[in-house]
Amino acid sequence: MITAQKTLDTYPEHWIHVYTDGSAFKGTINGGYGVRIQYPDKTKEELSESCGSYCSNYEAEAFAIEAAVVQLTSVFSLYPEKTHNIVIFSDSKSVLEALQNESLQNSSLKSLFLTIDSFLKTYDVDLTLQWIPGHCNITGHERADTLAKKGSTAQQQNTTTSFRTAQQIIRNNSMEEWLNGWAKAKQADHYLPTWQHQIPKTALISLREEIK
Repeated sequence: MITAQKTLDTYPEHWIHVYTDGSAFKGTINGGYGVRIQYPDKTKEELSESCGSYCSNYEAEAFAIEAAVVQLTSVFSLYPEKTHNIVIFSDSKSVLEALQNESLQNSSLKSLFLTIDSFLKTYDVDLTLQWIPGHCNITGHERADTLAKKGSTAQQQNTTTSFRTAQQIIRNNSMEEWLNGWAKAKQADHYLPTWQHQIPKTALISLREEIK
């Protein structure tokens, strides 16, 4: 917490401080995001929304940052006097690194990148994306985490699923099915022998020969 607080303290109080977080059940389903915006005049704003029935933590984190930028775009347009430099705190190092390296293979990252680009072309402000560790007892970040979990329990819509998330869902489901089957069959003490016998001995010999 001390290191995280020191990082926060490096940013001036007259900047807008934004905390974002994403959440998804088992990392792949029922995604939600949370955003807490703290303005220099001490007013606060909070956002919480679902991200889709099939959505990864990674994508939910990206949605959270994008939602914050979209909201600030609207606020600056309606209330020009609120326009200030911004720091967005996120505990998703993978999303921030992907943006920094312009590794935009994921559709949610492409959308986020374009939203940020449009925002910076419209408003003459500094926008910093700052990583902070998760669950470090920082009030703003803990609140964003709560809002993200709330968003994940809201009504979900069937949205387009990225190839990466689909792969992750398949891996998770396959592993869960295997573990459930193993746990049930182990009680009867027959699962592992049966599973092993599915591979013919000749196939094992052939495999060893190929390895040589």
